[in-house]
Amino acid sequence: LILARGATGAPVRALQEKLGRFGFGLEATGEYDAATEATVAAFQRRWRPARIDGIADPATVATLGARLNA
Repeated sequence: LILARGATGAPVRALQEKLGRFGFGLEATGEYDAATEATVAAFQRRWRPARIDGIADPATVATLGARLNA
């Protein structure tokens, strides 16, 4: 599942909640808005710098999950 700006629903809310638990001050609205995109890009910049695009692709989501479980 790839989440990007314009996506909505439970998967987006779950991503936002994980980013919030990771320490980003992001409200879990269920809407993949500009703030979510910028937060995902910030996460990628630190933890997955090979591709920084603000899109929550499977690699980004897996890296986020791994970092939360570390």
